[in-house]
Amino acid sequence: MSGLVRILAIGGLDPSGRAGLLADVQTVGAMGAHPAAIASCLTAQGGRQFICEPVSPRLLRQQVAAVFATGPVHAIKLGVVPTRQAFEALFEAFVEVKVPVVVDPVTRTSAGERLSSVPPASYLRWAQHGAVLTPNLDELTWLGEVPLRLGLVVKSVAPGVDQVFAPGKAPVRLVGRPLPRNPRSHRGTGCRFASALAVGLARGQSLRQAAEGARRTVRKFLRAPILAHR
Repeated sequence: MSGLVRILAIGGLDPSGRAGLLADVQTVGAMGAHPAAIASCLTAQGGRQFICEPVSPRLLRQQVAAVFATGPVHAIKLGVVPTRQAFEALFEAFVEVKVPVVVDPVTRTSAGERLSSVPPASYLRWAQHGAVLTPNLDELTWLGEVPLRLGLVVKSVAPGVDQVFAPGKAPVRLVGRPLPRNPRSHRGTGCRFASALAVGLARGQSLRQAAEGARRTVRKFLRAPILAHR
């Protein structure tokens, strides 16, 4: 698709902007696409306490309706969804929408705090309806056996290596030099990868092409100057 594409990102609001919905919006905008955003939960993290407050399924539906009432959506990126009820509401809202859907199966923060109670079967149902899953190795283990006929990009199967499983094609390993990261500042790389992947798919790229573009986006983020944390 030529021209400007609009990406709908759904995820948790981390007010620090290091991960979650704000990282999605930043990534989509940096790639020259237009972001629309729906908060699935509100969090307070990065300090001495962790809080995650879910957004009600009713409000999620209303947010979805508001986005679609104001213009077309060319791809959807789904991140953290805190409850099964909220997940089902979003599934019902999007299952008939004929645009690429990228699902990042995030249920915990990088520090291990619980973000979601959604079971693996719900994520696999998304994949069976054509969504692309983007788990890391731990998330892949948690999901269980994912049929390789489904769209799948496994992040960080080895340092600097991601693996693409495109339906009907042989798996492809995308290899690059591992880059150093600051564990406090370089958070949200999975969010950024999935959002960038959604932009590429919205533009008509193949899954491999979109994954290569998402890798470049994340690597650019890792090379960028960061604010020092005291």
